[in-house]
Amino acid sequence: MEQIDHTWQILATGAETGGAFGLVACTLPPFSPGTGRHRHADQLVGYYVIAGIVALTRSEATITLSAGGFTLIRPGEPHRYWNPSPSPAQLLLLFAPGSNADELQRLAGDAPGAGTGAWHTS
Repeated sequence: MEQIDHTWQILATGAETGGAFGLVACTLPPFSPGTGRHRHADQLVGYYVIAGIVALTRSEATITLSAGGFTLIRPGEPHRYWNPSPSPAQLLLLFAPGSNADELQRLAGDAPGAGTGAWHTS
């Protein structure tokens, strides 16, 4: 497992949405390395940037999203994200189905709440 430096707040868990989705608010500090390359075998992941800039590599292409930007990662697609800027970035992550929000909640130790922790990568 990899240590990450950002914080999150679970807004909706799979348990709360009947397994349909999980919604997580995430804050990346300035120049955060974000996550390592990973994939979610059975989940779509949507990234919506609220504030700041987020860089995201999906498969082999890197994109940069600013406030209002959105991208969708398909199940099994390798990806990573980070903050390339000197300002914090805030984003929403939508997991469908919702089990990853439940996993983040377990790692954070809150029910629901905010925290930092480790992320499973592959």
